[in-house]
Amino acid sequence: LWRPLYLFDGGFWLSFGAVLAILLVLPAFQDFAFQGIWASVSINLVLLPILLYYFFEFPLYSFLLNLFVIPLMSVLLFLGMAGSGIYVVCMPIAKILMKICGVILWIYKKGCNIAIRLPASRIVTGRPQLWQIAVYYVVLCMVLLLLWKKSNRCKVLAAALLGMAVFVLGFRWGEDGKLMTTILDVGQGDGIFIKGPDGGTYLIDGGSSDVKKIGQYRIEPFLKSQGVSNLDYVIVTHGDSDHMNGIEELIDRKKIGVTIDTLVLPVQEVWGEELVALAERAKKEGIRVVVIAPGQEIMEEELTLTCLQPGEAEEGLETGN
Repeated sequence: LWRPLYLFDGGFWLSFGAVLAILLVLPAFQDFAFQGIWASVSINLVLLPILLYYFFEFPLYSFLLNLFVIPLMSVLLFLGMAGSGIYVVCMPIAKILMKICGVILWIYKKGCNIAIRLPASRIVTGRPQLWQIAVYYVVLCMVLLLLWKKSNRCKVLAAALLGMAVFVLGFRWGEDGKLMTTILDVGQGDGIFIKGPDGGTYLIDGGSSDVKKIGQYRIEPFLKSQGVSNLDYVIVTHGDSDHMNGIEELIDRKKIGVTIDTLVLPVQEVWGEELVALAERAKKEGIRVVVIAPGQEIMEEELTLTCLQPGEAEEGLETGN
């Protein structure tokens, strides 16, 4: 009531959602073995819609990471507070405590680095609609009621209902067979996203001269919010930074961001140093690099993208046009 805007803050919902999960959901699994695992599962069940709404993806192995993250968090907070409190009185002991904190943080970082390399470490579903979130939580309540009955038949039914709820939450309803074109707000620059009726994904340019880290903080979040974790084609019209610096960021962040299958560039006769460097960077990261000339097309079932220019010897062609 004091700060109502917290209702729009993801951190608020994550913090209170985790506590709510421990209080209300975990007791439903009290008869199950390995309570540490079920504590993590309970938290993830409650936080799943919140994660998808604010971050558009779910880290599949987070419940395993929480097995050592949550217990060590208490140790980390205690040692950090103790080390800070006795720093003036006994600096050597305080430094030892802080060293232990550093080791715990290193374990956290190492665990996350290992998890991100595993198959399907990130499941990008996009932002669910509010009705999807409501359906999920209603079904989750039904699941908990079934688990309290402690019969095997109820447990099987609960698992089936939970699977249905997750499907409803993660599925993008009403998009099949539709063409979607979005002009991205990138400030001084250009960025156009196209999603074909058969699901093909295309980004035409992506850069800005007045918005910093446009790829990380504007293009990538938008793509993830649409459920896009991979771009089939990224088309760069020319080598000005306000058309391609965001694409450079996407290439560099492919492990934790959006991957690219094919980078499409104009004919090599109009390349400058910037496009040469971009092509080399993409090839180094395992991205296929092709050129497209006037009249050539990129096609899927019901969509055709046709290249108009530039050709090999376009008179009056200037960079930026």
